Amino acid sequence: MSQKTDFDMQIANQCAPVLLGIKMSNILITDIENEKKLYRLFCFGAISVKCLSRNEDKITYLVYRKEELESYLNQKRIASFLEGLGYEKAGTREQLNQLSYRFHINRKNRMEFPHEIGVFLGYPLRDVIGFIENSGKNFLLCGYWKVYYNVEQAKQIFSYYDYAKRHIKYLVQSGVKIEWILSFYSSNRHDESETKLIAS
Repeated sequence: MSQKTDFDMQIANQCAPVLLGIKMSNILITDIENEKKLYRLFCFGAISVKCLSRNEDKITYLVYRKEELESYLNQKRIASFLEGLGYEKAGTREQLNQLSYRFHINRKNRMEFPHEIGVFLGYPLRDVIGFIENSGKNFLLCGYWKVYYNVEQAKQIFSYYDYAKRHIKYLVQSGVKIEWILSFYSSNRHDESETKLIAS
């Protein structure tokens, strides 16, 4: 597998639901040598990237659909939750900067990632709170996140994400470039019914 194909497959493995338009954000961890390629890939269009942390050889990014993330963070319950954790009401860009700072501090102190990252990844708020209150234990289901409520809804969403990963990986393995995938799905948005599931 070429270096280019390997990088495309990394993106497919870690960010397929965002590329397909059925999730607003994903975490991407990649080699530091891919930094310029990544910014060139996402510098235009509906999907953006935010560096959350870096070390000598790896960078952790949030890959996100700008409009959808902003809309989600502006929901009253989400905004109130973040405000309770010390996030300022200063807009999505500033909140991402605060999240990145918390990532940096936690990594410096060898602590876990900031648990409110679940909100920025679009996980149901009750599950994010359940994770925090239970210190990551006592969950009912573990998949793309640890589920404390609405197990059947979570299973359905997990199946959407599994499909996205299979589909995007198949395209990449068939020789389709990530640039084409981004262009083709750039106008995709959440199906309304799934948005309600994720936000519940």
